[in-house]
Amino acid sequence: MTTGWQVKKAISILIVSMMVTLLVAGCARVGESAPEQTGLASLVPEGATFIAGMQPDKGLGDPDIKALFQDIAAKRGKDSESAKHLSIQDIKDKLGVDPSSLTEAVVFGRNPSESSSDRWAAAIGKGAFDKDKLLSAIEQRLGKEPASVDYNGITIYAVETHKGQHGLAFLAPGTLVAGTQQAVKDVVDVFKGTKPHLTGQLSDVYNGLGNTLVKGASILPASLEDRAVSNLMGGFVDPALVLDAQIGAMSLDKSSTSFTSKVSLYYPTAAEAAKAHALLQAGLPLADLLSASSNPAYVAAARVLSKAQVSSANAGVTVTLAATPDQVGAIIDAMPSGIYSPVK
Repeated sequence: MTTGWQVKKAISILIVSMMVTLLVAGCARVGESAPEQTGLASLVPEGATFIAGMQPDKGLGDPDIKALFQDIAAKRGKDSESAKHLSIQDIKDKLGVDPSSLTEAVVFGRNPSESSSDRWAAAIGKGAFDKDKLLSAIEQRLGKEPASVDYNGITIYAVETHKGQHGLAFLAPGTLVAGTQQAVKDVVDVFKGTKPHLTGQLSDVYNGLGNTLVKGASILPASLEDRAVSNLMGGFVDPALVLDAQIGAMSLDKSSTSFTSKVSLYYPTAAEAAKAHALLQAGLPLADLLSASSNPAYVAAARVLSKAQVSSANAGVTVTLAATPDQVGAIIDAMPSGIYSPVK
């Protein structure tokens, strides 16, 4: 006989499994022909092991998404510094960049390895921004004019932070890149045509996700530890569910009435994918039991998870979730306020 705590644990494992996939990056299958590399993704240098993209103007311009941001700000505390940082106007005033005017943004980098502490990552943005105001804001924070160097015909501004030296460059009117110095230089090289852009499986997966508000793909890091994954999953599920996957991706989009998210994991063999598919397929129906929970967050999540769909093709498994803005808002409202505190 299945006890109540076992059911709750099984459901928790299901939810955590999906969260792990999002955090270390879910996935979609590469087809016979590779999707065309377009937009800012064409400036991502070869060697990246993760890439994520978004359309800030569409996302931040949506009234439902704006309302969700306000809900999170309210959970953090209206007068707290963390709530102020969620303000689009605050970012615009300080940096001269209006996030809601950016038509596209791409973030890329390399998963850290045990043998190297070097960080290599950058963000590329396209849209309307005030170059002079942005440079002025950097100067005010540094207390001096940022040093600059000419690299391959592009000026790179150096910004020293507690995490090391970073760079900022304006590739063209309305297009900038910011990140670690080497990553910025590599983007400049790709922009100038002196270095190749990202190609291969990761690029194909990312571009195959389509035109969505948010999307991301990653090669799952080999440094994932058996014990860490096992602990995160409560020791209830074989950690191989995540450890055996090779690459992942996720996408999030919104229609006029609902959000849709797809999260997938892909494995070396169809047999391993079938095992993961069976686990998720068996666990999803248990979400209905969460509606009887005394925890309002579980009840709100149950309404979404109960309609989740699991599909598989070849060596991949995909979970599709759909939720209305009210359902997402209910989950946010039910979560403890501490979960929205910024990570320091």
